[in-house]
Amino acid sequence: MYKHCLHILRCLQESEEAKRLYDGIRQEYDVDDSAGLALLLSACECLDFIRQAEAEIKKHGLVITDKYSRVKSNPACTVLKEHKTLMLNYLKALNLDFSSIDKHAISLNNLN
Repeated sequence: MYKHCLHILRCLQESEEAKRLYDGIRQEYDVDDSAGLALLLSACECLDFIRQAEAEIKKHGLVITDKYSRVKSNPACTVLKEHKTLMLNYLKALNLDFSSIDKHAISLNNLN
């Protein structure tokens, strides 16, 4: 189990926020089965994509201009929507009580 946890933490090197979420949920809810850990890791990976998409939207806006000077939706908006949905689905699959999750790393209100 210890080696598995180290591998997961290496996968989450990119984001301290995702690490805090992973550690907080794993410890508080005693998630230690392989299926639960996989769901939790996937949720945390989604959080990294969410934050990257938010940064792109902040930098470029909700709409962008393509090479033909046509205005279109920023593709990061789709990434953001899809990964918010995925993250919430992964967390729901863990059957957790969401009332205390936001103290770990994120506020789920910001994901809806």
